[in-house]
Amino acid sequence: MRTGLCHRRLSQGFSLIELLVVIAILSILTLISVPAFQQITNASRLNSASQVLADHFSLARQNALTRNRVIEVRLYKFRASDAAQPAYCALQLFQYLEQEDRYQAITPIAYLPNATKLLDDSGKTSFLTLSGQPLTPTASDLKIPGVGTSYKYLAFRFKPDGQTNLDPGENWFVTVVSSLTSDSELPKNFATVQIDPVTGNVRPYRP
Repeated sequence: MRTGLCHRRLSQGFSLIELLVVIAILSILTLISVPAFQQITNASRLNSASQVLADHFSLARQNALTRNRVIEVRLYKFRASDAAQPAYCALQLFQYLEQEDRYQAITPIAYLPNATKLLDDSGKTSFLTLSGQPLTPTASDLKIPGVGTSYKYLAFRFKPDGQTNLDPGENWFVTVVSSLTSDSELPKNFATVQIDPVTGNVRPYRP
């Protein structure tokens, strides 16, 4: 008799109330976990973006020393296909050819990870205070795929001795944020890359 009773209870499955309770618990867990997952994803993108910048700044200094040439770093501002507004979201290195009096690209364009950008505020990205910048490309300048010459850029240089052409009396840094962040605010989650104008040393920083 007990065996038959147990079999009947098992065959009945879950009641409607039990299913509703399970669904409610799953909904609560989803609401809790989604924001945390988004924060982790955003932090990972910011780390990657700051590393792209730091690696290319260091590479520019290394090339200036090894090639014994001036190396220019260009930070590009344009409207990406998935962005609502133009933003600084890519960079590239150039060497200066003295005999030809022109700059030649030595690296492909490096794009920051999706959903990241440089904060377009001179108080948080000091390169925006460079005199006469941002610059506008000429017809003979490099064309960015999908953008052409419809972009602006910031430029600074590493000298053959590893120093920069930046004012040694100022602090030089760029700040990376989510592309959804307003340029007028500094969010809790951001990354900064600093450059020593005298030594050319590069240091990424995360709060």
